Amino acid sequence: MKIALLNCEPMPEHDPDEAPPPPALEQAGHEARSIAWNGHPPEVLKPYDAALLRATWDYYHDLDRFMAWLEDAGAFPSILNDDVVPV
Repeated sequence: MKIALLNCEPMPEHDPDEAPPPPALEQAGHEARSIAWNGHPPEVLKPYDAALLRATWDYYHDLDRFMAWLEDAGAFPSILNDDVVPV
């Protein structure tokens, strides 16, 4: 499975969730890549099977834009929260 790990640019401060994908994903045979929601159009998610909300810490600065981005992105992969529950 190809998984997009959603974050933001720039990160407001150092965050462990901006680190490389957890080794468990690779060990389970998944491919994961970090993608900044505010640095790419939603179409960037087309090749992914799922998108995991991971470190989108700036969303509340422009909640309407973030919600619109998620709505548009939802047309592509499944969007999951950090508990791996569909949003």
